[in-house]
Amino acid sequence: LGKHTPLASLAFRVVWIRGNEDIVLITMDNYRIAAHEQLKTFAGIMEVPLMVLEPNGDLSALLEKLSDKKFILIDTAGLAIQDPHFSVQLSMLKGAGNKVQTLLALPLTSQARCLQENYEHFKPAGIDGCIFTKLDECFSLGQAMSIASVTRLPIHMVTDGPHIPDDIHFPNAEKMVRLAEQMARMAQARWQTSEVSSAMNNNFMQHG
Repeated sequence: LGKHTPLASLAFRVVWIRGNEDIVLITMDNYRIAAHEQLKTFAGIMEVPLMVLEPNGDLSALLEKLSDKKFILIDTAGLAIQDPHFSVQLSMLKGAGNKVQTLLALPLTSQARCLQENYEHFKPAGIDGCIFTKLDECFSLGQAMSIASVTRLPIHMVTDGPHIPDDIHFPNAEKMVRLAEQMARMAQARWQTSEVSSAMNNNFMQHG
């Protein structure tokens, strides 16, 4: 939900392995011109069709028309819950029911409270799993992994950069745990270094 870069990366993977005959992209993002145009560019490069679902459109009916396609990837708009279009988009996803598998994008740079709120906001649409994004920008995996554990959301993919399609990966549980432990040790080391530096500065000021 709300991340067209992972969607484009996944589409490139599908085209690379299976060709472009059985894939189509759908965008529900009619609110951000730049995002819409970027996805259109990706679709053009891959030579796959891009369908635009108009506001208040019928996602379920569109999926019926595309029932001959094996891979239908849907991009949503990253709207704030206060946005009046948020409820409209949520209703379209709910209306599609079990015709779609919904994955929630969880930025690893966000605080646990924000991640939890994202989950709660999109939960009515039926969430089947999540995607961890911005691995390259974060300092801890703990908060996102806790949210995924509490909500029982499977982690389907992880992204660690803006490069398409190289920066999207299918997670390995053992590697994720090792990385989380490594980040925790690094965070502790940074904290200890900061404490030592602060103590030395205070000591210098007292005896200056």
